[in-house]
Amino acid sequence: MPINIEHKDVKSYHSLIFKTNDEKDGKDLYFISVSGIASFNFICNSQNWIRDTLTIRVQLPVSLIPLPPRPNHNPLYYPIFNITQNTVLVSLNSINSENQQNCGYAIDSFNLSSGLNFGNTLIESRIALRGTQTYLYRAGFKVDLLINFDHYELNNL
Repeated sequence: MPINIEHKDVKSYHSLIFKTNDEKDGKDLYFISVSGIASFNFICNSQNWIRDTLTIRVQLPVSLIPLPPRPNHNPLYYPIFNITQNTVLVSLNSINSENQQNCGYAIDSFNLSSGLNFGNTLIESRIALRGTQTYLYRAGFKVDLLINFDHYELNNL
C-alpha cells in the first residue's frame, strides 16, 4: 500500500531560495533548495523483498519570488512556474531489524513526480525491505530546483 506523506508531516524542514544571475526567455531564474525528514512506519515480515512507493508532498517557498501584478488584480489567478533543472535525493534515515539475519533495506529509485502545483511538488521513491520484524521509520530528502515565473492561470474552482 503506497505511503503518502503530506508536507505538514515533514520533520526538520529547511529551505533556501535566491535569485541567480541567469535568465531563461528573458525571465529571472531562482534557485530553490529544500530538505527534510519524512516520518512513517513501513513494516516487513517476509524473507522476500517487499517493495512500496513513498510519496512526499513538499511545499516550496515560491511566495518569496517577486511576481508581476495579477491580471486585473484578481486573486483567483495563480502563478505558473517552469522548472528548468532539478535534482532529487532520498535516503534511509531510521531502520530497525530486531536482530534478524539476512535483512535488507533499499531505495530503488527516486524522482520529482510532478511539477509545481500551487507551490507544491511531489517526490516519489521506491523503497524495499526484507526480513521478519524489519522496520523503516524515516527517510530524508533533498530537492534542488532552478525555476522561473511563466504566467498566471485562472483558478476555476
